[in-house]
Amino acid sequence: MTVKNYKAAIKDETLKVIAENHINGIGIGIVWTNNYVTHRKQKPLFCEPDKLSLNGANYIAILDDQIEKLKTLSDLDDKSVAMLLLYGLIETFPCK
Repeated sequence: MTVKNYKAAIKDETLKVIAENHINGIGIGIVWTNNYVTHRKQKPLFCEPDKLSLNGANYIAILDDQIEKLKTLSDLDDKSVAMLLLYGLIETFPCK
């Protein structure tokens, strides 16, 4: 899903639910991948706080923050929401 598709979907009540579920699925997949990497004793992509359980609302907020941060990019609408969410998680929860 591109940023353009996401922006259009969240304006429509029916499509908004589908988009939110899609973003949640992407977020879960990213977290599973991060857990797998960590389990393999490799450097994690990001470090989720111990007292926070990420959920769909978190993923959407992080994605929306990334879209806002990058709004001046001329090709933002063509970017993948999955990649922006990944970058957002890395920036939001850096490993120390």
